[in-house]
Amino acid sequence: MSDPVTVTLVDPPPEPNGSAGRSSRQPVVSDVPDHDLVTDGDSAAGAPETAPFPPFLLRRSGVYRLAVPVFLPRAPVADPVAGADGEQAAAGPVFPVLGTEELRVDVDGVMPTMTVSGTVTRIFGGRLTWMARVTKNQNVWTGPIIYRDGNTALRPFDNVSVTLTGGLLPLSGHATVVFSTTSGSSVKMHYRYEKAAFREVTFEYDRVSDATAVTSHHPSTHPVRAPGAPATMLTIESAFARVGIKVTGTGDDNVIDISEAGPGATWSDQEMHDAMQRHWSLWADAPRWAVWVLFARLHDQGSTLGGIMFDDIGTAQRQGTAIFGGSFIEQAPAGEANPGPWVERMKFWTAVHEIGHAFNLAHAWQKSLGTAWVPLADEPSSLSYMNYPFRYPGGLDAFFSAFEYGFSPDELLFLRHAPERLVKQGAAPWFSEHGFEQEAFDELRAAVTGPLALDLRVHRDSSFEFLEPVVAELRLKNVSSTPAVVDRNALRDDGLAIVVAKDGGPVRRWLPFARYCQAPAPVVLQPGQAIYGSVLLSAGTGGWLISDPGNYRAFAALDLGGGDAALSVPLRIVVDPPASPGAERLAGEVFTQDVAHTLAFGGSRVLKRANDTLRQLAEELPGSNAAVHAKAVLGTPLASDGKVLTTTPSGQEAVSVQPAAPEEARRLLADALGDYDRAADTIGHIGVKQQTERLAGVMVADDDVAARDALIDESAATLERRGVLPGVVAELRQQS
Repeated sequence: MSDPVTVTLVDPPPEPNGSAGRSSRQPVVSDVPDHDLVTDGDSAAGAPETAPFPPFLLRRSGVYRLAVPVFLPRAPVADPVAGADGEQAAAGPVFPVLGTEELRVDVDGVMPTMTVSGTVTRIFGGRLTWMARVTKNQNVWTGPIIYRDGNTALRPFDNVSVTLTGGLLPLSGHATVVFSTTSGSSVKMHYRYEKAAFREVTFEYDRVSDATAVTSHHPSTHPVRAPGAPATMLTIESAFARVGIKVTGTGDDNVIDISEAGPGATWSDQEMHDAMQRHWSLWADAPRWAVWVLFARLHDQGSTLGGIMFDDIGTAQRQGTAIFGGSFIEQAPAGEANPGPWVERMKFWTAVHEIGHAFNLAHAWQKSLGTAWVPLADEPSSLSYMNYPFRYPGGLDAFFSAFEYGFSPDELLFLRHAPERLVKQGAAPWFSEHGFEQEAFDELRAAVTGPLALDLRVHRDSSFEFLEPVVAELRLKNVSSTPAVVDRNALRDDGLAIVVAKDGGPVRRWLPFARYCQAPAPVVLQPGQAIYGSVLLSAGTGGWLISDPGNYRAFAALDLGGGDAALSVPLRIVVDPPASPGAERLAGEVFTQDVAHTLAFGGSRVLKRANDTLRQLAEELPGSNAAVHAKAVLGTPLASDGKVLTTTPSGQEAVSVQPAAPEEARRLLADALGDYDRAADTIGHIGVKQQTERLAGVMVADDDVAARDALIDESAATLERRGVLPGVVAELRQQS
């Protein structure tokens, strides 16, 4: 049995700066469920707030965000929880927490569900949503955690205790949450009130030229209505705002000429999907909080279809709805005394009903069919937008005589507290966890601002051959309008964190083979200027991160000091299947730590087995991109004399010099650079410049100045054509 969640309201600590003379007693949450700062949930729709009377009856429901630095200690203690004081022990240097946390409090205001829930997201590592149904007991809300979805390791605790404090205005509210286990271990988190709306979504209304768009209705216009029905003009936006969903319009509503409907002036599913792509300014075949509503006259099915959520053609579902105004919903019963309001009411109900499907709400009588959500019972007698009025016991008039223009408690619970993947438009009904949370990245990136932008990129198509090492470029650029100071070595010190994940696999951190303790080297970046670095993403001290065929994502974060951070856009990488049996046969020898070491350091004079493997690869797969890397790292140590630590016969260690082998170095490096564009694609622009300079040095040692000049000219021309900075190209040309 899970232990309860506890929500309490207590006094805050004394105010600093001599404020002891003021009362520090905080307002308590209203006991009246519908008492709010606004009427009918308008705060969720962005309406001005008016203070209630008495002033201490303050709405606390809404969304709270975790107020923590982006960067937290890198090495937590083995036990993820802390002592009774809630302080989490940790040691080691700073490491970024790549994610966000949200707390949803739903205990007062309009139609409260008496629920506390939360979502913990990590860019790499997944997402956890937890939920507790609570009851009030002496100003304390308690109840068991009845639902968990996702990676429970993100918050391995059994109970929470939530303390809500703040001033009279909601935006000054705070929530202190203690997560604890049944054994008493706990950790404390601090959240800040963010908004009243549990969800935010964008609607766009388009209309076919032969149809009308009904987006509002006043319940009082028809005599058959519930005593508790809103005595105000309802809009589609306010219908959802009343339940805690903020709706905004795109402002790009369109009138669609009827000719786009094709022969017969009716609409097929495919025609509607095509129209969405053309007319919906926010359309994308991907999950997003947005809904397209099309008001048309008739579907191909005829007058029996009043509305449809039709976007089930592409991979992103539940993004569009259509309302067919020429269907049965405009056919008032014979003898209806108020046909105009009757039709308007039905069209309005149909629009909200179909949009409800876009939020993944089932019909009231279909809930037992099951989703990944908590088990729900069918509600054939539900007074909800999601129930058909004509299926209600007693019929349509009986339904509207009791309908208060809302959703059922179970539907409210789902809309406000279900995992985002189940509610968000465009998300698959059954979510497949791929180890990377784009939503978490978007949330974190939006929260991090500053003059510097970090890029992790490749100057090529993101598909890599099997066995081909993945070399990426790092760029830290000043994207502001004023100069910025950075450390010249920022892209190679401990402030850089890179993580790699294969789709469906574990998240792994890339760790370099060498760490550098360097003196600060501040450099001023003018607007538009950047510093660059190169990184072998395929492998690090933790082994090979990118090897087997499949899809991968890599993400970089950089601690810039002073609480500032720079975050890269995730880099998508695809490793192709083996192109030949020879490539597959060599895999076991290539994907070793010694070969990874040799590739990362640009060669080795002592790792004989790794060199033998790379030599075999170059001989057996001469036309592969992997062979370009092999030849480059085999030739590099031969281009100059090198020191080697050896052991004398007496057991004493000594340093010897291994002489260069210029002929062999020249052959290998020339082969590696034989196709400059191919070399730039696989070893990167930085790698091409370095290898060109290295080969040029060998040619100079051979007194072959003409060959050196030709090499530099061709290499520089290639880099210039590929958009490398003019200063870098000029620097290379100066060596001829």
